[in-house]
This record gives sequence, C-alpha cells and structure tokens, in this order.
Amino acid sequence: MSSKTVAWLILVVIVAIIARSLFPKTVEKQLPPIVRIQTQYDTVQTVDTLWKDKLRVVHDMVNLVERVVVSVPETVRVLPRTVGVTAVSVPPKFGDSALVTGFDITPTDSVYLKRMWTAQYFTTGPLRSLIMDSVPPKVEFFPPPKVVKGCGFFCSVTKYLEGGVGGFAVCKVIP
Repeated sequence: MSSKTVAWLILVVIVAIIARSLFPKTVEKQLPPIVRIQTQYDTVQTVDTLWKDKLRVVHDMVNLVERVVVSVPETVRVLPRTVGVTAVSVPPKFGDSALVTGFDITPTDSVYLKRMWTAQYFTTGPLRSLIMDSVPPKVEFFPPPKVVKGCGFFCSVTKYLEGGVGGFAVCKVIP
C-alpha cells in the first residue's frame, strides 16, 4: 500500500467517526411499569381469615395493596421451665476441673427469663453420668484408674541382661 492510500483510509475513518457522533442512533424503549404500594390499616379483635388482595393493572402501572392488620395482643404460654446443657468439658487427667455450661429459661408473669450458668467439678476419673434435673446438674465420675508403676532399677538390669544373654546364645548357635 502506498502512503496516499493509507492517508485516504485514515481520512475516511475519521469522517465516519465524526458523522456517527453528529447523528446518533435513537432507540425508543418501553419503560417498565411503576410499582406503587398502598398501605391500609385495619383494627380487628381476632384474626380468623387469611387476607388476599389481587393485583390490579391500570394504565401500565401495577398497584399493590398491602393490608396491615393490628390485633389485640394475646398471652400465649407454651414453654414450661426449660433447663439445658450447652457444653461439657472433661479433662483426661485426675484432679483437673470439669466444666459444664448451660441455660435456664423460666416463664414469669409476662416474660421469659434466660439465665446462663456454669458449674465446675473436681475430676476423679472418666465421666460416668450427667443428670440434668436441677441447676447445677448432678455429675458422677468413674473411680480413678489404677496407676501402674514402671520397672525399678534391678528389674531393668535383669531385663537387659536376659535380652543380651539370649541374643549372644542365638549368635553362637547360628554359625
């Protein structure tokens, strides 16, 4: 390509860009309908029906009707006194502290009281049982395991001598 052809090509591209910016293409787009929410307040003594309202379309607008029903508050007691355990931590060693944490929910005249509690026990062995009938719970441990003492000095010397003499005898028997 010659330099004259390249210059004409660049000039045509520049003219096309300027013409496009001077005469932009317009696209007509249909806008989505506007959503309007209307709130109505009603006061009733008891709520015994399910309120359903239908959508009404008027002039490309969606109208939603929200109905708020205010009723007389009622006292409902369905939960008795509840005591529960949330965590139990029993250490493996004798004499460490075992921890039991939990909660206590007690109904009063108009509210429920929630109380968190933690109990600490002296560990005498592995955990046998945890009875949750009161706060703090009743915990029972197995008896501590018996401690096995290691071999003393003379026991160790005897053990190594027997192994050495047995190995020496086997080496002498096998040529």
